[in-house]
Amino acid sequence: MIAEGCIMARVCHTNNCPVGVASQKEALRKRFTGIPEHVVNFFLFGKTAEEISTLQQEGYRPWELISSMPELGDVLRLIEQGHFSNGDGDLFRPLLQNLTGRDPFFVLADFNDYLRAQGEVDRAWADRGRWNRMSLLNSARSGFFSSDRSIREYAERIWQADSYPVTITCETE
Repeated sequence: MIAEGCIMARVCHTNNCPVGVASQKEALRKRFTGIPEHVVNFFLFGKTAEEISTLQQEGYRPWELISSMPELGDVLRLIEQGHFSNGDGDLFRPLLQNLTGRDPFFVLADFNDYLRAQGEVDRAWADRGRWNRMSLLNSARSGFFSSDRSIREYAERIWQADSYPVTITCETE
């Protein structure tokens, strides 16, 4: 999957890969154009490229976001206090300095929309029938991206290695 250039690699292994593929590899994009109805648990959040461009032009100041969103300040304080790092308040200090100083990737700018999307996820999770259906459909539709196929293709195309069949038996006495 990663060898194919698929940016969905980070979610496909959790059975959350839609049928469409966003990839730098044109052949994959043509083969897996996607069916919108098949994207059943994709929760989009974040600013668009145009919104980020506007923020850049207007002068993005992450500290203003922090002071205007109490939840964001709370999260940053938890990180600073080591809540997510076994009490090590220094572990994420460089990250915090980056986010609260200049936030070059506009991470904090997406926080509010992340909370909105997380609310959608929470509602989907609470509906067990819906969540189970979404999980099953995504598992069923991600077959092409199995590691077995990827490894086999790597072995043939990249490593030029012969396959070695293995027979597994389950003999019992």
